Amino acid sequence: MAGDGDHLHAAGSDFQTDADLMLAPPSPVLARPRAARAVRLDLAARPGRADPAVARAVCGGADPRIALCDGRLVFTLDDPYIHLAVADHIRLGGYGVNASEVSSPSSSIIWPYLLAVTETLHLGAFGPLLINAAAAAATVVAFLRILDTVGLFEQPGSIVLYVFAVVLAIFSSSALALPMTGMEHSLHVWTTIVTFAVLTETARGRSPTTVQFVALVLLPLIRFEGAAFALAAVAGFALLGQRRFAAAAAVGMLCAFAGYFARMTLPGLPLLPSSVLLKSRIAETAYDGTGTFGPVLRNLSASFDNPLGFRPILLGFALACVTGLLRSERGTLTVSATVVVTIGAHLAFGQYSWFFRYEV
Repeated sequence: MAGDGDHLHAAGSDFQTDADLMLAPPSPVLARPRAARAVRLDLAARPGRADPAVARAVCGGADPRIALCDGRLVFTLDDPYIHLAVADHIRLGGYGVNASEVSSPSSSIIWPYLLAVTETLHLGAFGPLLINAAAAAATVVAFLRILDTVGLFEQPGSIVLYVFAVVLAIFSSSALALPMTGMEHSLHVWTTIVTFAVLTETARGRSPTTVQFVALVLLPLIRFEGAAFALAAVAGFALLGQRRFAAAAAVGMLCAFAGYFARMTLPGLPLLPSSVLLKSRIAETAYDGTGTFGPVLRNLSASFDNPLGFRPILLGFALACVTGLLRSERGTLTVSATVVVTIGAHLAFGQYSWFFRYEV
């Protein structure tokens, strides 16, 4: 559920400045102020920026995809441009796509606020790209750390295995493609991997770190569906003896959601964003007060017919069977149960297909 908008259609016009967005009169075009627009590397348009030719050369060398677009950064979706517009209005004390009205188009609580920081730094569309690139790199490191903690790289000749693991981590986490969506998916993948890593480390008797605590709290704030794993992980930590850690994480999440709901209520917006209400049958029926039991059953039934839903079913079933057959100790059982519960929550409440983009 990655926000409103269709795919990017054109890449010919320049990126609008903040002043253009704030001062232009309301019109149908302003409903999607940054949609279907490319970002030209015209860095000299602002004081203190590098020469455009140098910027194109540097960015083009760092990413051939930018060079192929004639020195323009073009995201694969128009959603990041919508979120950049929301970030602009957050900086001015508002919330929404248009200056003339409040709205809640973002399916992430914290992503527009992170972009508000990068907009303050005048990074433009390079803000989400830099955040995603850093998150993608951190995900690869976290993946390798998981393998290293189990002693996978301690054997002779492990350099070949290490290189293979790096390549596997890059492609399995979509570290090259996801940053080019301009959305929060790369950050979501990082928080998910880190939360799983700290679960496994806690099961072996290690204490969580501050960074791991932050990743757990951020998990549902980056994307709403992250609440499934976050809540299951909180229960898992409590069962593993980290009750204070679990309680602190739960309080942090509750406070963040309370602040977000209060922010939505003040201007009269629904508690959930429009993208979630549009793309989730369960959220829509719950908001309308028509009940959620029927949609949950339909979701579960549809999961068996959709390959994107059937694969998690097989994964959960295989994990449960292997854990039971091996008669694993309590820590392993707790981690496995946490993953199985998360899979069940996604099957019951999630939706799939390109429109929902939930499978990301």
